Amino acid sequence: VEWEILPPGSREEFIKRAAGVHRDQVTAQKAEDRYNFLMSLDPQELIFGSSGFARYAGAKFSNDLVVFENMSYGNAVYIMFQDWKELSQRSRTELLSGRFGKNFERIPHRGNWRGRTIAVVRNHQAAHLL
Repeated sequence: VEWEILPPGSREEFIKRAAGVHRDQVTAQKAEDRYNFLMSLDPQELIFGSSGFARYAGAKFSNDLVVFENMSYGNAVYIMFQDWKELSQRSRTELLSGRFGKNFERIPHRGNWRGRTIAVVRNHQAAHLL
């Protein structure tokens, strides 16, 4: 997987890429909402994938903390820690098999997924300040 990195102020680019080529108004609105959510967490950079994670857009907070988002129904947020570049090359099935360790969190888009995402990001950041 190759990742393209943009500065956080790239709102329109994020929405365009995250919503995809065949986006409709609902998907574009969802992409804008996800952009606003990720920006509320104060990332250093935005990341866009190609290949297996092509449908993912992400926010990089540090070299060992990246949050990946997918606009498609039924997907999840993936929060990756160390080795995120390697982990991001794996399919969902491979990651969930456990063969590649537990260096990530998968938070399905249901219930209080935003609150759980915030908690994981903040807890990881706090642990690295100690």
